[in-house]
Amino acid sequence: MAGDRAFWEEIEGRFRRAAPEADFHSLRVVRTRSENLSVRRDVVQPPSLGENLGAMLIVHAGAGMGYAATADLTEAGLRRAGEEALAWARRSAPRSAVDHAALRPPDARGECESPCAVPWDSIPLAEKVDFLRVQCGRLKTGARIVDWEAALSYAEEDVLHLTSGGGGAAARGEGRRARAPGWRRPPRASPPRRSSCSTPPTARRGGWTSSSIPIR
Repeated sequence: MAGDRAFWEEIEGRFRRAAPEADFHSLRVVRTRSENLSVRRDVVQPPSLGENLGAMLIVHAGAGMGYAATADLTEAGLRRAGEEALAWARRSAPRSAVDHAALRPPDARGECESPCAVPWDSIPLAEKVDFLRVQCGRLKTGARIVDWEAALSYAEEDVLHLTSGGGGAAARGEGRRARAPGWRRPPRASPPRRSSCSTPPTARRGGWTSSSIPIR
């Protein structure tokens, strides 16, 4: 997350200024970038790019706990979410099965980043598409196959967690998923608490899906 440090420091500053007055509060911000490539019926499909950014605030007030999610990461947006979480915490306090006032969440600081031997962007787009063309061609094993597709998906996730006691943790991870036989490059790297996986190719015969068609 070093390249985006100014962005995350700005988010932290907004949160510190907008945080509600409560026994405890925390903020978890998640940003996910994704890219999807596919070849269906031997035709290259339009690539898709995505980016999601949002936050979850948790507030303890007495015995109660409340939370609120928002995609508005401006100072005003974080303040509004904090006020909503605080209101829910106060409402739940008389009925809470857990005494949140007795909890002492940790306030550690640190950073971690999943290692990646071969970055996704280091492989040219043309090479990925050419690979998918070959693999897609291998899926058409007979006349009964009416629909076939090979695909590659990539996701990069940044997570920032802040607490009212000054704690802060940042993490970055990458995940890759292949739906095609033989994909070995690049090596996958899994983000914290999330695993990437490889699924078998799928082809549809006459309207039903099967993943047990032998491919050699």
